[in-house]
Amino acid sequence: MTTFLSGYVNALRQSHWTDILLPLYAVGTALLLGACLIWASGASVADAYLGLFEGMLGSRRALVETCIAAIPYILAGLSVALGFHAGLFNIGAEGQFYIGALGAAGAGYMVVGLPGWMHLPLALVAGILGGAIWGGDPRFSQSALWRPRSHQHHYDELHRGQNRGLFGQTSLSRPRRHH
Repeated sequence: MTTFLSGYVNALRQSHWTDILLPLYAVGTALLLGACLIWASGASVADAYLGLFEGMLGSRRALVETCIAAIPYILAGLSVALGFHAGLFNIGAEGQFYIGALGAAGAGYMVVGLPGWMHLPLALVAGILGGAIWGGDPRFSQSALWRPRSHQHHYDELHRGQNRGLFGQTSLSRPRRHH
């Protein structure tokens, strides 16, 4: 019996169907767990999911707003996937993305008097530099004399730095109230 199951699992791993079925399984599991939580809270599961899908795809404006909200996360996910493929571990892609966007917006707003064909590359380079500097290796900021045996603190420091970047970007980009 064990040989049959292991052969089935190996055949499934080698199949191209798993490339299609695994994401569908993940989405289905998330919807099922969400339905359980909605039901446990006493709300209507059908009304909640209907509202979710209408807000996401119910009109042209809803679809555009969904794309505007999703594209930054898709790009950040692609950057993490590219890093994983290269053997790198990056837990702060979202913070890097937002600090890069803040750098590009700052360069685009603060530098005046340039023609448009120079302004766009300048903002692009400022965004790239902002994200690269923010996501730089935190070990460079430490003393060269202190070399711990574990690298866990580097990941912790990087993660805290990414959170500071998100909070800083959020507070800087929030609309100001005029009294």
